[in-house]
Amino acid sequence: MYYNKEDRNIFLMIITVLIVSIIALIAIFNNLWQLVKTPLRDFSSQISQISKSTNIDYNFPIPKKKN
Repeated sequence: MYYNKEDRNIFLMIITVLIVSIIALIAIFNNLWQLVKTPLRDFSSQISQISKSTNIDYNFPIPKKKN
C-alpha cells in the first residue's frame, strides 16, 4: 500500500506519542509503587501476625472452687 508523505508523518507522530506516553505511565506507576510498597508490606506483616495470634486455643479447663 502506498501512503502519501503527510499520512506517513501523521502515523509516525501518533506512534511516537503513544510510545512516549507508555514510557511516562510506566515511570509514574513505578514511582507510585515505590511510595506505597513499604506501607503495604508493613500492613501485610501486621495482618499475618494478627492472624497467627488468633489461632491460639483458649479452651482450657476452669478449676473448681474450693470451699
